[in-house]
Amino acid sequence: MVWLSLMLAWAGSRTILLYLVALVALAGLWHWRGRSPESRRALWAMGLSCLAILVMQFALPLINQLVSMLMHTDVHTASGVARLAANSDDMGSRRFAEMHKARLAFREHPLTGVGWSQFAAESVRMQPWPQFAAASIVGCLPMRTI
Repeated sequence: MVWLSLMLAWAGSRTILLYLVALVALAGLWHWRGRSPESRRALWAMGLSCLAILVMQFALPLINQLVSMLMHTDVHTASGVARLAANSDDMGSRRFAEMHKARLAFREHPLTGVGWSQFAAESVRMQPWPQFAAASIVGCLPMRTI
């Protein structure tokens, strides 16, 4: 379980944290419905597994240092918790901008949509708008606001 928890931490996925919440809720629901010794053991097993995964998310920087010393190389892998806390890759703001564009596109075309596989073109069309002009780089060419 420790090895699998470490692999999940090294994956760096933030979705794993959602899986943990869902798994704890599901285990609680199963135990609440069954209330048997088997369901209690399953609840404890799932709870301890989730705890191991969560602990490994926070312990990953220490493990990265240990691996760096053993391998004589720099290992810098961020866990899902670190990526969620830092959001230093600016991916979160770009994702929120694209989600905002998707909502605006849906509001403009609620019944027909923008066309099959055409959201990328719609996103580029919306890029010069004032609310998206702060992130005004598409590819390598800066865009001007209209």
